[in-house]
Amino acid sequence: MKLIQIENRKNWGQSLKGQSPIFSIFWVWLILNLCLGGSLFAITIPELQDGMKKTYLALNSVQFDYEQLATSTLTTEMRVSTGTLYFKKPRFVRIEQKSPEIQFIIANGKEVTLYTPRFHQAMIEPWDRWANGNLLLMCLSGSLESLKTLEMEYEWTIVGDALLEKVPTWVVHLSPLNDKINLSLIRIWISQENYTIRKVEWARESLKVETTLNLFQKNPELKKDLFQFKKDSNDELFYME
Repeated sequence: MKLIQIENRKNWGQSLKGQSPIFSIFWVWLILNLCLGGSLFAITIPELQDGMKKTYLALNSVQFDYEQLATSTLTTEMRVSTGTLYFKKPRFVRIEQKSPEIQFIIANGKEVTLYTPRFHQAMIEPWDRWANGNLLLMCLSGSLESLKTLEMEYEWTIVGDALLEKVPTWVVHLSPLNDKINLSLIRIWISQENYTIRKVEWARESLKVETTLNLFQKNPELKKDLFQFKKDSNDELFYME
């Protein structure tokens, strides 16, 4: 392991003269942590990931409200979306977007339907393709297989902590290990109380999206018919291969 070299030790030592003992002890602690490869936080990445896996294994279903803020770095355009998400293992998802446009995303374990009532149109695509394109969303839902993908394809770094709705969280930066991943920024806020993801932020080209969770419920009773799309006689179906 390469240790950090301290240049100009004489001047550096003189600079600590006159400082309080607590201040000096802090610098000694900080340098020892950096030199020995320690962490400035009370948890390591393996411990954090292990805690998340245990939580996800104990989840059979989740329900939460969300607020999503999408902004453009090229213009002043901003879009706020709100709704409710339901997830039931292994692959049942229902998203009810309430604003700005009423829409539904319903996954029955095999295929995913995006339905817009105003147009009476439903777009249907295979589960695997939809899930691969919505990896962060599935991690928010408590999908263990999506969490494992995040572990394999990204380098995790704890960059801070923050309070979200009075819930203490760790802020984690994810750096893609694969050049083919086209997201330039990913941050996730993980609850220090129960290891669930409470917020996600990602950026790609000129688009930046923040999704915050509220009223998070673990293992609510969800019936399977909630995840079935019920076609109206006026609806048009379009299959995406």
